[in-house]
Amino acid sequence: MNPENIPNLPKEWEQRLEVPFDGLFGESAIVKVLQEFVSDPYSECRPSDIEELTELTEPTVRTALNELLRLGVITKTSTDPRRPVYKADHRSKRLTALTFLTYAILDDRDGTDIMDASAKHYCESMMQFNGTGFQDAATFDDLGIREEAVISSTDIETGARRK
Repeated sequence: MNPENIPNLPKEWEQRLEVPFDGLFGESAIVKVLQEFVSDPYSECRPSDIEELTELTEPTVRTALNELLRLGVITKTSTDPRRPVYKADHRSKRLTALTFLTYAILDDRDGTDIMDASAKHYCESMMQFNGTGFQDAATFDDLGIREEAVISSTDIETGARRK
């Protein structure tokens, strides 16, 4: 992760982002690490990136990453044991659910309908009519959600207001 690629957020957002998932799960190390993968599911991260983002120690981050690997929420994309790289596992239903939770938190806070639109798209994509009935799509990636479709800070700031 290159610091030059990280967008600057408005100062008023900093306080909102300090507590992962709006405090719903507390502020444990694993929740802080998990939030990084949910908030940017298409980035690959080294443990040092997570340490910097979460301000957690190396052993704490390593423990959290191992637990998230065990739970199937993230995958290791590097085979070099001395330079591991991790990313969100898009096949994980837990990742999908946590993404919806993040959208719900934004909707409640900002009065938007991002979660509703995302849930509708998810349901339509997951249930594909095959002529005899409905069939599940194979993975999160099959939904056709590309990196460009991940909610941006502009979407949050200017999201559609509830009617």
